[in-house]
Parts: sequence; structure tokens; C-alpha cells
Amino acid sequence: MISLALAASTKRHNILSLDSAMYSGFMTASFVDYMEQNAYQQAVRSYCLPERKSGRIAMPELFDSIAGSETGAIIASSLVIKNQSTDPKVVAA
Repeated sequence: MISLALAASTKRHNILSLDSAMYSGFMTASFVDYMEQNAYQQAVRSYCLPERKSGRIAMPELFDSIAGSETGAIIASSLVIKNQSTDPKVVAA
């Protein structure tokens, strides 16, 4: 009984926190883009994920919570909105 309670209390959460002020929002967005591409390449190499046309893993697939302050909050909110585009030039995950 104690081991079940201990296992329930030690659940891990992956949290992405984005902080950027003024013009550094571009650097934060570039870093998120890099993380999406790099995570995809690592997952495909490790045979954890089938190949995708987009060539990236969306941040909500990797993190349980995404938060930010200032410009980081705007970037964080844009990461959790699903891409509804039907344009073939825009690659959806």
C-alpha cells in the first residue's frame, strides 16, 4: 500500500518555461524551432517515432506544461494551438 502511494507521488512532469523580454523573443522562438527539429531527428534515429513530413515534434508532445512570461507567454500560447491549415505549403505535424 505504501509503495503505491509513493509511486503516485513521484510522477514526473516535464515543464517548458519560456522567458524572453523585448527583442530576445526571436531567440526564444528560434530555440524552440531547433528543439522541435532536434527532438524529431533523435526520435527517428532511435526508432521511437515514424517519419513525418513536418520533420519535427510539437512541443506539447514533449512537455506536460508550457508556460512563459512576457513575450515567452505569447510564444508558449502559440505552441499549444493546433495547426488547422489546409495549405500544402504549410507542413502540419
